[in-house]
Parts: sequence; C-alpha cells; structure tokens
Amino acid sequence: MKIVGIFRVTREHFYDSKKIWKNGIFPHRIGFEPTDKVLSDPVDIRSMYNKQIKPKKGLAGGYFGMGIRKLPEEEYTQFKSIIEENIKKVPNVFVTGYNYPNLKSI
Repeated sequence: MKIVGIFRVTREHFYDSKKIWKNGIFPHRIGFEPTDKVLSDPVDIRSMYNKQIKPKKGLAGGYFGMGIRKLPEEEYTQFKSIIEENIKKVPNVFVTGYNYPNLKSI
C-alpha cells in the first residue's frame, strides 16, 4: 500500500495483450505522464487508508483491486496531501559557483 505520485491521463482506456511487465500481461491500460507531484521513493499509505478510507470503502483489496476509475474528489485530495507532505520533506539543494576544491576548505 504505497503511493509514488500523481499522474495525468494522456490516453483513454485501451486493450493491448503485448507483455511488458514480468509478472503478467495486464491488457487493460491507459496512457499517462507524470505531473510535478511525483516522489523519488514510494510512501506508505496504509495508516491513512485504514483511518480515512477503509471505514467508507472497505478492505484495501476491494478498493485497489477495482478497475481503472476516476477518484472522488475527497479521496484524490487525501492522496494529494500525502504526496505534498512528502515533497516538502526533500532536503534543500544549493547551487554554488565555487568548484569542488574550494568547497573542501569550508
């Protein structure tokens, strides 16, 4: 139960039986591209799911096992909040005009 980001759908549902994953064919597909809300590492959402979504929607297997679908606004907002919280945790990166040998003496 992990989430890695928010992606934009670029192609509606299509069927393709060409195997592109190691663990199965998964022929029902959509096209998608990343937004500016994609993390470098997946984040565990089990706690959030169990507290906020499970009481309304039931077990995770049924919820995540459903076909491709549009999320209700409330659920989208919950997932988006987790992504935004974790994007903020990425450390600041600073750029300098000094070359590496000059930085060693600091």
